[in-house]
Amino acid sequence: MLLKLICEPEVTMVTVQETLAVAEQLFPGRPAPDGTEDARWQAIIQVAMFAEREPEVIWPFVLKWGSHEEEDVRAAIATCLLEDLLQYHFDVLFPLVASAAKSNEFFAKTTAMCWKFGEAAEPTRAATRRTLFPQENSRSALPRAEALSSIWIHSLWLISGS
Repeated sequence: MLLKLICEPEVTMVTVQETLAVAEQLFPGRPAPDGTEDARWQAIIQVAMFAEREPEVIWPFVLKWGSHEEEDVRAAIATCLLEDLLQYHFDVLFPLVASAAKSNEFFAKTTAMCWKFGEAAEPTRAATRRTLFPQENSRSALPRAEALSSIWIHSLWLISGS
């Protein structure tokens, strides 16, 4: 079903629940070899299409997989889902995110990978986030760059239609 969602030229309408079900089947899985398509990341990108409209449906998935021990799983959740949720629904979701980050080391690492966009980038909200990660401004951007390289590879693959 995932390949059908990604590769077919006609638009197939799916629900957030269907998209989450596909992602659940693929996770945690294993990272794809370098330079090849990772179906897990593609599934997360599809779920992200619903982030603005259906955050309450997506949040349990983000909490579950953002707490996973596998760094690649957390990177996909952080850069493709959690960032989007905080971009559009910071005030509603940040208390949940902060609580999860304080109680789960892996979720804290997931949250730390997120960059600030939209609502999360507004000065007051960014200051609220810094209370959770006071060292945020001094950390290296390298882990983020590595995660983004995977996204760019996948995006280029989608655009080329391969």
